[in-house]
Amino acid sequence: MYEGISHLRNIAPEAAASNPAANYIVLALAACIEGWSFLVGLRQFNKFRGKQSAWGYIRSAKDPSTYTVVLEDSAALLGLTFAFLGVFLGHMFKNAYLDGASSVVIGLLLMCVTFLLAFQTKGLLLGEGADPRVTRGHPAARGGRPGRGPRGRDTYHVHGPYELLVNLGVEFKPCITTEKMHEAIHRIEGDVQSAHPECTRMYFEAESLP
Repeated sequence: MYEGISHLRNIAPEAAASNPAANYIVLALAACIEGWSFLVGLRQFNKFRGKQSAWGYIRSAKDPSTYTVVLEDSAALLGLTFAFLGVFLGHMFKNAYLDGASSVVIGLLLMCVTFLLAFQTKGLLLGEGADPRVTRGHPAARGGRPGRGPRGRDTYHVHGPYELLVNLGVEFKPCITTEKMHEAIHRIEGDVQSAHPECTRMYFEAESLP
């Protein structure tokens, strides 16, 4: 952004008439390198997202490393396209302002990608609740074990890409013995971790049914 604005405010008289061959060579080399990196990242991205749409996966993914490379390289390739158009059109129409304008557009593009990445990853930095689609199908949310009463205090908190903290409020019948209560808790814990290995920490609040 700064370079583009500076170029627009201080146009050199010889800028429009200069030979852009060196610019084209640099842009072509950059496009080859970024294109190769993009293809490698895209293969990994497609492997992780499966049948999900690209935007749907980015919104739901908890591991930014699976899509950051694709976003960065996509922005880089689009930025190189804007740079090429700025140089090409500026030389064709003898208008050096177009080159500076393309730099400003590239700056705006990079800012958009930065804000998108910041928005998508802030939850992992600050902590966030688990996706409702996960909690609705969670074994802990469904209950289904003898002695367990109604839910109401279950919470799910994402602490990292592969780390989910689960806090369960479990109510047992007054007649249940301590041994059976421990067995039930271990069964619930086993069910949850079998279905969702990312549940690295689990806490139980055991109470008696009224």
